[in-house]
Amino acid sequence: MSNKIVLSTERLILRPFEDRDFYEFCEYISDNRVNRGLGILNPESLNTKEKLFKANIENPLCWAVELRNSKKIIGDFHFDNIVENYLAHFGFALNYDYQKKGYAFEASERIVEFGQEVLNFGRIRAISLIQNIASIKLLEKLGFEKEALIYDYDFGGMIGDVFYLSKKL
Repeated sequence: MSNKIVLSTERLILRPFEDRDFYEFCEYISDNRVNRGLGILNPESLNTKEKLFKANIENPLCWAVELRNSKKIIGDFHFDNIVENYLAHFGFALNYDYQKKGYAFEASERIVEFGQEVLNFGRIRAISLIQNIASIKLLEKLGFEKEALIYDYDFGGMIGDVFYLSKKL
């Protein structure tokens, strides 16, 4: 699969990451208001940021979220852990300053639609810490349903209680 897939919405361009995006990636991934919901150990570490950024560049189904009007990168959305071209994991991070403005829903809706219509996924799953109410509400608005509550889950190297949510396509 090519990592040159570009998607768009009215306000956003969803495109592959480029090296020039590293600074803006670090801007939001270093923010504890964002990374506390992602299970990132040592988010302040340059090594951690470089590894995460490299993983985003190497994932052909990871999109940098660019504001159409300013070209600013405000987040990333991705599919990974794909099983038998049927089940995919969906994850995202969005710059705190751009939350609660509809960008996360707009990007998610477009990417989930792409997963269904182009990639032919049958189910998309997401994992959220139970205290991440905003992410849970976003996923439910997209049609995801809670499947399971898992206590003491290894969430990116930290322990937390999580909901598994999924959407049957």
